[in-house]
Amino acid sequence: MKYFKAVLYAAIVLSIAALGFVSCTDNPVDDPGEDCDHIDADGVVVAIGDSTISVQWLGQVSDTIHLHVGDTLGPITVSFLDPDSNVIVVPPSCADHELRWTGHDESIVAVNAVSGQRWQATAIGVSGGATSIRFRIWHGQHSDFTSLEFPIEVEEHHGEEHPEAEGLRLVHDGDTLVWVDGSTVTGEIELHHEETSEEIDVWFIDDHGDLFQPDDPDEVWLTGSIADTTIANFASLDSAAFGFTLEGIEEGMTELTLSIVHDGHADYTSPAIEVHVEEGGHQEAEGLRIVSQGDTLVSIDGSTVTGELALSTPDSLESLEVWFVDHDDSLFRPEHPDEAWIVLSVADTSIADVFGVDTVNSTFGLRSKSTGVTELTVEIYHDGHSDYASPAITVDVNGGSSPSSTITAVAVEYNSSMLASWNYDEEQGANEIFGYIVLEEGAGSYSFDAVWLDTLRDSYGVRLPADISNSAYTLRYSLTGGSAAQLSEDPQDKARFSLTPMITGTNTLTIELLHNDVVFKTSGAIPIIVRNSTVSNPDSASFIITKSGVWYISCIDGVVNTADSVCDRGLVGQLEVDEGETTDLFSYYLPEAGDDCRRDSPSMSSRTFVFEFADSSIARVVNHPVHWGEDRVFHVEGLTSGMTQIRIHSVRSNLSVEYTTPWIPVEVLNP
Repeated sequence: MKYFKAVLYAAIVLSIAALGFVSCTDNPVDDPGEDCDHIDADGVVVAIGDSTISVQWLGQVSDTIHLHVGDTLGPITVSFLDPDSNVIVVPPSCADHELRWTGHDESIVAVNAVSGQRWQATAIGVSGGATSIRFRIWHGQHSDFTSLEFPIEVEEHHGEEHPEAEGLRLVHDGDTLVWVDGSTVTGEIELHHEETSEEIDVWFIDDHGDLFQPDDPDEVWLTGSIADTTIANFASLDSAAFGFTLEGIEEGMTELTLSIVHDGHADYTSPAIEVHVEEGGHQEAEGLRIVSQGDTLVSIDGSTVTGELALSTPDSLESLEVWFVDHDDSLFRPEHPDEAWIVLSVADTSIADVFGVDTVNSTFGLRSKSTGVTELTVEIYHDGHSDYASPAITVDVNGGSSPSSTITAVAVEYNSSMLASWNYDEEQGANEIFGYIVLEEGAGSYSFDAVWLDTLRDSYGVRLPADISNSAYTLRYSLTGGSAAQLSEDPQDKARFSLTPMITGTNTLTIELLHNDVVFKTSGAIPIIVRNSTVSNPDSASFIITKSGVWYISCIDGVVNTADSVCDRGLVGQLEVDEGETTDLFSYYLPEAGDDCRRDSPSMSSRTFVFEFADSSIARVVNHPVHWGEDRVFHVEGLTSGMTQIRIHSVRSNLSVEYTTPWIPVEVLNP
């Protein structure tokens, strides 16, 4: 909420009680360094203390969540179950996992986070009706798990006298701004002059500690008063919906009181609530991003600068976007360019200079003038003084004389899907190879792209491509270790090459990046496997694929089952993803010995899964280091609506193809 904030000086900390569910045991994550990467969940338990409210298990939700209008349910603890129905315990060190929720009708139920508790929430009945909610495991910038819909029913209070208020809460967007308990007021409202707050909801507290809003506006309504209306005043006051907005007029302090009026008299009047109007409303920058066509070139967090601006001569970067980062990691631009604007300066303008600065949209251009290295700083000026100045950003104009220092890795892509990589994640150590190139004997030539990668990543952790379009860069490919495949380079595109499978066997591929004919980077040996499509694998033709506890595919004895049900549970029968979206985690299991309806996790210590799409222009598997080496779980990204298929090659560490699954249907839906 720009130019408006409220400070809550004390938080209510609620304890997490032990959760009981059937005969479940807790499954702690023993080694966060290994196991913080993902939570491979199969079910959900929703509980209050020791009492279980509802459970998702075997693709079904057991019970409806019930509450009354004005009642607060909680704190609700949401726990997730592993495939053996054990509660998954996430240690505090796994800080990038948290509970989120989606899908509920906020006019019926309000769901709020519990301060300091990542896996708890409260639900407040807003109005009578039915809705549903899905609980999610949020991992960094994406979801690993989304539950089925948990039904919620909010009932009206019937035949009861209206509750008596003994306190109140002022709430904005689920966050408590001010808490009034009897005569004690915690928090204040802060806003800036000449700015209007967003909607603030008023919830009263009865003698049982439950939140309520009077449900008969003809008899009970909200009124309010401000001590000094030259400092602040109501911009709006919805007496029936129990909400209001405030306008900051002049710098200073004043007080707000709120009342419930019933049949012409005040049933309740709050103590005075402080309203603080500050001069000059603007967000404070603590970092920035410089973005070009959706790609982040430079990222600054505090004093840490990642990336640089690299140019050749002559060269220019146009329409570079500047986004500032506030203390909540929210991106923003100055909203009022007549009051706040960007200022850019280059240390040595004989090497590069800025042009086309647009202070309204916070964009600029950068052009090279001579070979060398200089620095750029970006500032926000407000009312004639600097509110923020960035650390120095490197501007490298190499003019073809030196390669970019940010190129660190290479990926081999087939129709935009990454098959294998070298040094994809520097945390795994130097010269690390991930994945394999799998070819089918007799299938003809395969065309691949060698994509050199930068140090920067997108929100999914995927490395961004480095620019090697400069003619100073050339590529050299070489095959070693056998005659299973033949290599040919594309004379029109240095980053494209082809492999033709010749005989069953293996090769290794090495890719060199040269700069002015000098080798700059050399990849490790990327394995190539040519498999014989006629070889059958009768012992390995059974598997199960699930997502968020729902069975999507069951393949038994080489037959992909697309029936409506299997093993007494629903079966989707295909993998599904919306166009432009990325799924939660799919998980690959083997049937447990002697029981096709129970799952067993395959050992991945000596095998890797390689994913192949029949048409990878429709969908692809997302590879990113958030799931480095966890080949049994994967995300699918929908590229364009339509049908395609996927199959999975299980590759042993000795480079033999253990088995290849039958083709599995995949549909990209047009939402």
